[in-house]
Amino acid sequence: MELRITNDADLHNNRAGAVSAVELEEGQLVGLNASGQIVEADADSAAPVKAVGVSLTDVMDLDARAELEPAFRATLEAQRTLVGKDRVAFADHGIDLIDLDEGSSFTPGEPVYLAVGGGFTSVAPDDGAGELVQVVGYALTEDKIRLSIQF
Repeated sequence: MELRITNDADLHNNRAGAVSAVELEEGQLVGLNASGQIVEADADSAAPVKAVGVSLTDVMDLDARAELEPAFRATLEAQRTLVGKDRVAFADHGIDLIDLDEGSSFTPGEPVYLAVGGGFTSVAPDDGAGELVQVVGYALTEDKIRLSIQF
């Protein structure tokens, strides 16, 4: 599932930012680690990370791409949002996201949850197994959700 932002929500009062510790894609659910850095949100009982929003941009780990030519690296460093360097904005409500892969099957009007392993799911995680159950929005159509993080 590849969810992307589809609307121009009023982000003046609906965003925060932090430095990212991981690579991210726009529209990916994010949380914060103990150091206050952005990480992937995850409902997994082994290491749950509560969602605080979705990333408003892609984030690249340039250190993981040592094979790149120096001139190309310099261009990427100047033009991309980078892990461990740049503040990354995230929003927690009022944004519509659409599945570009068309692999989702959300039920309109029903809640959407943070999934085990990260991402979005229409099936609530198993709280009896210690998984984090967090509503992150609701379905507008089979492939579109409205972000509304519940804390």
